[in-house]
Amino acid sequence: MRLFSVGFGGTFSPSRSQRSDPHSRDRVFDIARGLAILVMVSGHILPQPYSLLAYVLNMPFFFFVGGYLFRGHEPFGEFLHRKAHQFLVPYFGLLLLLHAVKIALDGGTDDLHTLTWRMLYGGELLQGWFAVFWFPPCYFATLVCYHWLNHRVSSRALWAIMAGSTGLALLNQWAAPAFHLPLALNVVAMALPIYHLGAMARRLRIHATRQGVLTLLAALITLAYIAAALHFQAPPLAMKRASYGWPLVSVLASLSACLPLLFIAHVAAQLPGLNSLLQQVGVAALTVMYLHQPLQYVIADHFGLHHPFARYCLSVALALAAHRLIERNEAARWLFLGTRRAPVLATSAPPVKPG
Repeated sequence: MRLFSVGFGGTFSPSRSQRSDPHSRDRVFDIARGLAILVMVSGHILPQPYSLLAYVLNMPFFFFVGGYLFRGHEPFGEFLHRKAHQFLVPYFGLLLLLHAVKIALDGGTDDLHTLTWRMLYGGELLQGWFAVFWFPPCYFATLVCYHWLNHRVSSRALWAIMAGSTGLALLNQWAAPAFHLPLALNVVAMALPIYHLGAMARRLRIHATRQGVLTLLAALITLAYIAAALHFQAPPLAMKRASYGWPLVSVLASLSACLPLLFIAHVAAQLPGLNSLLQQVGVAALTVMYLHQPLQYVIADHFGLHHPFARYCLSVALALAAHRLIERNEAARWLFLGTRRAPVLATSAPPVKPG
């Protein structure tokens, strides 16, 4: 039986039901998402230098890991329907709910037409409470585009498309920095190549725990770019604004952080207590992404707590609590999590020998 890699460290021989189950999970990747989302939140709340890693790692990690986990076996129509439910339903559901909460707490000066247009356009128009809402529609579009291309073009043509897409992204950054599409769809031009690199990393069986020299080199590149950001004002990544720093260099520095982060996740998966906590954060990653900004603004503006580390801890804790409450109700899960059933957390299992 053919084995495929999972968790950057073990091997897993899936049963037929697991191969066909789109909801099956892997603990190490959940933990990695948990670590990445904690880093992302730090970039929005903590001061420098504590937030520097967020501006190096930023969002490419999620596209890279999405590509690594890409299977591509599901029929396109089913895939499109499932991913639309998973990403777009919570996006609009939470956008409406949080706008209502914000108006109730802070009042509103925009007329209904302006407010509706801002929510429908999304992307660059969403700021403050809703600054991170650019990501889910962009990620959804990236998944759908890649799935469609993967089934319709050759491997060589796919690489050519990725090169052209990268060129368009850099053209957007340097020639037309003010150009933005609704729902941040212009960012797909850079997200697609990153997603493809993740898929190729899986195909090449690159493991953070096995390619030790490569992982160490990636960690050194990440640390070097952080030092450059700290001492020489190396530009950060800001994918939402189609600002990708130094051409290719900043993106590659960000991608280099993926391997050491996945190595840390693999180590954390072996630590009782910590692995469960980080896995819970990883499973709730989208909820934490959606809610941490509104929560930290409310904590500061309405409760007078301005200490960044306190706001950081409270925002994450409250977002996790909200996720647990949503999980308990089927209608809430459908509307705010994009699923009708609560996720079953993965547990560690010994490698299965080929049979």
